[in-house]
Amino acid sequence: MTDRLGPYLLGPNDENQGIYTGDARELARAIPDENVGLCIADPPYFRVADEVWDRQWKDIDEYANWCLEWGQEVARGLAANGSCFVFGDEKNIAYVQTKLDTLAWGLLNSIVWVKTNYTMLKASPEAMRSFRPQAEERILFYGRDISFPSFSEVRNPKAAQPMAQYLRSERKRAKVPMREVAALFPSKTGNPTGCISNWELGYNFPLPDQYAAIREYLNSHGQNGTKYLRREYEDLRRPFFGGRYTDVWEGPLISASHKEHSCHKPEWIIRRMILTTTRPGDIILEPFAGSGEVCKQARLLGRRWLAFEIDPDTAEQARERVRNTQPPLFVMEPEQGTELVSIDTGPMP
Repeated sequence: MTDRLGPYLLGPNDENQGIYTGDARELARAIPDENVGLCIADPPYFRVADEVWDRQWKDIDEYANWCLEWGQEVARGLAANGSCFVFGDEKNIAYVQTKLDTLAWGLLNSIVWVKTNYTMLKASPEAMRSFRPQAEERILFYGRDISFPSFSEVRNPKAAQPMAQYLRSERKRAKVPMREVAALFPSKTGNPTGCISNWELGYNFPLPDQYAAIREYLNSHGQNGTKYLRREYEDLRRPFFGGRYTDVWEGPLISASHKEHSCHKPEWIIRRMILTTTRPGDIILEPFAGSGEVCKQARLLGRRWLAFEIDPDTAEQARERVRNTQPPLFVMEPEQGTELVSIDTGPMP
């Protein structure tokens, strides 16, 4: 397992804790293709925070195009089974999505984060007559190499796309007809099933033993020792671990008095993102470090991280916060295919 990602030393191997100062658009260009397991992007929301950095664009279109610039590098750097969460304001995120949807990934969910301790929930009905206060934020959840050629597939995303492409290309490279592979998995009547065509189209996913059977069959046809399906099963499988989470996440935000940064996201939501989509040792990218919460949780959970922060003072504060974080002696992880019971990922929806 390498300690580097391109020119960058990853946390916790870097004395600066893997947090680099500079513009995310420029720094991310040095990231090699398809190496990042997870990106958690919490960019400026555009004229939501009363900060200079949130008001640097002349209009929403300029802001959305800026998001497209850094999004292009993030999408390129994601591994075949990588994921990306993008935080945003409930109105402005729609403009961002139209840009990010054009990249080399597909939208898995538009998650709604309902803030259970939002102060306006205690307001009187009279105070809420003229408008409905925003008590939520949005999180776009993307997966690498998921394409949507038609509107109908937007409703049924091909989450198995990386596996589909690989199975199809390896079978063709071995010059084995689809019907021969299908014969490995007969139906109850003894006739071949349509499972292999579904796998190669990305509609569903083979089980580990089925993948192993296809590998063995293709290798038996290899000439001069040629091997097929050399990539491991789990490298192609999008990892969703633990918890029955929907696209509505309910949980508290951080009170102003406890924030390390004006846009500091709560620990529970970052942990949920990391634990449900990555494995120990995976690389997590944070293009906008801010408080450094993502890096902190990555260290606590045994992941490697790379973060960018354009403001030098904010970057150093994030490094210091991560340096002062003591990782546990061991990290308990959920077993694949089981519900997470030993690690707190925040409130259940």
